[in-house]
Amino acid sequence: MDQAGAVMQRTQSVALVIAVFCVAIISSAASAEHRVKRSDLPVPVQNAIAKEGAGGTVRAVSAETKNGEVYYEAELNLGGRPNDIHFDRNGAVVEVEEEVTLDSLPDTVRLKLIAEAGHGKIVRVESIVQAGRLFAYEAQIRTGAKKAEIQVSPEGQLLGSAP
Repeated sequence: MDQAGAVMQRTQSVALVIAVFCVAIISSAASAEHRVKRSDLPVPVQNAIAKEGAGGTVRAVSAETKNGEVYYEAELNLGGRPNDIHFDRNGAVVEVEEEVTLDSLPDTVRLKLIAEAGHGKIVRVESIVQAGRLFAYEAQIRTGAKKAEIQVSPEGQLLGSAP
């Protein structure tokens, strides 16, 4: 291969790397959660938030795209307790996250969360309900300035963790 061909091949390789990097950035930005006004929500979602949040306070509403689908999250205060309810574009409830106390958890779940937290402090625990059934418990852990999340099944098995 002559020198001009080598330069052309390197240029194409660099262009390909830049294109892949740009697609990755755009994809992650597109899936990022962002705040929205309630008035900008689809009407079925507005109605669902009014129904699910009856008697409570809506603290914030956000939108997020996952796998090409837009989902909406309403951060509510119901009965003095924080609840996050996720809706699809038709207003159907997809997931409910309700803050719970560590002491209210089944022993297997509570002990697993404490063990997984290690030296970290459990600062918040939520129950996660999907399709009308308890799916998991999620704990937010703080170790110094670092934050992490741990998910445990209702049976006390580790489902995952994220820094």
